[in-house]
Amino acid sequence: MKLVKVNPFYAHNGVDRLLNEVLNQGVNYDRFAKNELSFNPSANVFETKDAFRLELSIPGFDKEQVSISVENDLLVIKGEVKKAEQEYEYSRVEFMPQNFEKSFKISQKIDQLKIGASFKNGILEVNLPKKEEAVAVKREITVG
Repeated sequence: MKLVKVNPFYAHNGVDRLLNEVLNQGVNYDRFAKNELSFNPSANVFETKDAFRLELSIPGFDKEQVSISVENDLLVIKGEVKKAEQEYEYSRVEFMPQNFEKSFKISQKIDQLKIGASFKNGILEVNLPKKEEAVAVKREITVG
């Protein structure tokens, strides 16, 4: 094992430089207005006996702003923010829903015609049921 000396202040130089740039020059709020910042929602995927379930965290969206499509074994989820007329100008913006698109490759085991979704409290839940032949059947086999 080789020991290496580390300067703890060196590791923070990049962070300090970034903070100084933001504090001294300010944030470009036009990027928020134009919705140019990227948003990658967090996802959970888990499997049950008869389905896969996908949960996507998309706070600030309504279900009308979300679209889901399946084509060539690719599940695509899109969120589009509708622009509304503002009565005022922001002096500070720290959060704002942003457009997103997230894709998931789905298995041949999924019955694409039975995929369903629900939306509640900023969580999109997509249910991906398995095809009948893909569901594992457990049975006892007697030895004769």
